[in-house]
Amino acid sequence: MNDDEGVSGAEGAVTTDFLKNILPGNFERYLRGIDFPIGKQELLRKLKQNGAPDVVVDQVGKRLPEG
Repeated sequence: MNDDEGVSGAEGAVTTDFLKNILPGNFERYLRGIDFPIGKQELLRKLKQNGAPDVVVDQVGKRLPEG
């Protein structure tokens, strides 16, 4: 997955970069099928569906603003 895959607009790119910084090195599998920009709750739901560990989902939930 390259930086632009599944990203629409500058806001999506910023979110993707932010997620790369807080997710573990194998984060790409957690982001598969997620199109940005995306709402926080929908992102958290999709991370769980993609098998992200609860601790990762919790940290993303704590660090992202509502929206």
